[in-house]
Amino acid sequence: MYNPANGSQLIPSKTRISPQLQDTLRPTAVQRKPNPPARQHSIMAFTAQGENVPVIDVHFHYFMPDVLGPMKEFVIADPGERDTAMEKLHTRTVIYSPVIWSKYNTDWAAEKWADLCRKFTDHQAAEVEKAPASVGSFAPLPFPHVAQTLQALQYAEEQCSTRPDGYAVTTSAAGRYLGDPCYDPILAECDRRGAVLFVHPNETVMPPLDPEVYGWQMIEFPTETARCLMSMVDRGVFTRYPAVRWIFSHNGGSFPFLFQRCVRTLSGSKLVGVGGPGARQVNRIAASNDGRTLQHIFGGGNIYIECSQGTAAQTAMLKSLGVGAQNVLTGSDWPFTGKDDVSSTLDEMYGPEKSGMYTPQEVESIRAGNALGLMPRLKAEYAKKGWIR
Repeated sequence: MYNPANGSQLIPSKTRISPQLQDTLRPTAVQRKPNPPARQHSIMAFTAQGENVPVIDVHFHYFMPDVLGPMKEFVIADPGERDTAMEKLHTRTVIYSPVIWSKYNTDWAAEKWADLCRKFTDHQAAEVEKAPASVGSFAPLPFPHVAQTLQALQYAEEQCSTRPDGYAVTTSAAGRYLGDPCYDPILAECDRRGAVLFVHPNETVMPPLDPEVYGWQMIEFPTETARCLMSMVDRGVFTRYPAVRWIFSHNGGSFPFLFQRCVRTLSGSKLVGVGGPGARQVNRIAASNDGRTLQHIFGGGNIYIECSQGTAAQTAMLKSLGVGAQNVLTGSDWPFTGKDDVSSTLDEMYGPEKSGMYTPQEVESIRAGNALGLMPRLKAEYAKKGWIR
């Protein structure tokens, strides 16, 4: 399938990978076991208690000024600012992920985008090696390019000096949401490896308003996440790839507010639904997800919600969606939420525990325990430091 935006090939789900590509994707001499899928949620025993329990920030953006600067790319922070930011945000660990602009996957040639992903992967690995208990890495993957993404996964898992704790992707790439069947070869490999995928919206749709005032980050970012989640539920992605652990940023965007409308439409319970007036309605959610309801899908254990740029009041909506305390994570969205005055950022980060809807033990899990369950490398570092028993 040809992508006219950049001249690359998008491989549909039923297309076989060529023998030449299979050769390039065969495991190298360096063999590493994939991270096992986490089906059972174990409770972490922290050596500190209460407000002294460490906080892991899973949404902390990383920039490469030495690489992005000469390319005239967007840079608003430096790795040297990390310690100051962590002190202000009261975090013990941050997980780096880059900003992925839509032009990377639409305007750029596949190899150029893959090369930038490799640079981010290596740079973030080097930062982890400097402070392995304080820094983690979500390495970017060059979606939508199937061949390049499979190669990037193999490099990161088998050859990178420090394997990433997970991978950063966007809600859509080149106009294709994560529910699109063209990504099936990638998701099958992620499922085989038990990968963690951190999903962030990008600026794919501009609102029909003054973009200087009402930019995509205000309304379209959360709506972009809702579109993505809707497409994934409709196509049964979470059910077909149960070993992939997904982290959705910004409280799941606007999806928790809209999920009942999605349920009514996709389940065929509205007079006018999929296909328009007069069309025969079927329960697409159940048909694509082994008979499960939407709440069962979100309560299945492989969907995590990170709570940056949200409010304590949204906790009730996450619970109604089926998201349990063991699948809620802490994030700041630094530096976009501010570098100097972080009072609002702190309210957003700690919204779940301020909601009063979680037990003290659940709050400890949201602060760090749930993230450690996703990241065995980091869990081992916490044990070395004596931060967990």
